[in-house]
Amino acid sequence: MDLNAESIWRSIIFGAYNWPLKDGNELPNPDFEGKSGLAPWEGAAVIEERRGEKGSKAVVLAPGQKIEQYVYLDPQQDFKLGYWSKGGKVQAEVDDVAVVTGKLSTLKTLIADSGKRGGEQAVNFVTGKEINPNKKIVRIGFTNVGTENAFLDNIILKKR
Repeated sequence: MDLNAESIWRSIIFGAYNWPLKDGNELPNPDFEGKSGLAPWEGAAVIEERRGEKGSKAVVLAPGQKIEQYVYLDPQQDFKLGYWSKGGKVQAEVDDVAVVTGKLSTLKTLIADSGKRGGEQAVNFVTGKEINPNKKIVRIGFTNVGTENAFLDNIILKKR
């Protein structure tokens, strides 16, 4: 079983929606303030104090590092993925996940260089089709494609 398929099955078996969701945000632990550390995000990144948007916690991605999370969303729905980043060049990816194979199909990609001051970034996308009443599995991923550390905070995924 490849890493993507393993992640998907882990999410399905352990239930991605056992995590609390707030204010219409479809992503649990979007600000990395939770007691669970990075979870349910997966990846090799670390969390640091006072590196976030307003001096809060932020996830730190060294060059080449990534974090990702699989979520269940309404099919054929408009969504907005927003986040705050600072430092390195961050690639945000939204992928449609095939149910049986786990194969990823890119819905949207955004590469943003927010520099030393940091800033908000956003990308809109539409989820794929699914058999009613099933939810669509979507992968949200962030990769530091730059040469300096990147900081991420306040990741929001909401219906438009």
